[in-house]
Amino acid sequence: VTESMLINAINACKQDEEGYALVAEVGKALEDILGKKLPGNRKLKTIITSYGSRFETKDAPAFSVRVQEN
Repeated sequence: VTESMLINAINACKQDEEGYALVAEVGKALEDILGKKLPGNRKLKTIITSYGSRFETKDAPAFSVRVQEN
């Protein structure tokens, strides 16, 4: 999963007032972009955090992600 795919998936999802999208919804959007199920060997949370500060996450009320402002 590329960084641009993640950004497109986040932008395709409903976001809260702070710009966060639920990771579960981002996963579904990524599957739509890829045209297939995500590989089960890597959790999406691990993929997101592998990009370091490019994405900002929060755990409450549910694990969510947004594109970090530059």
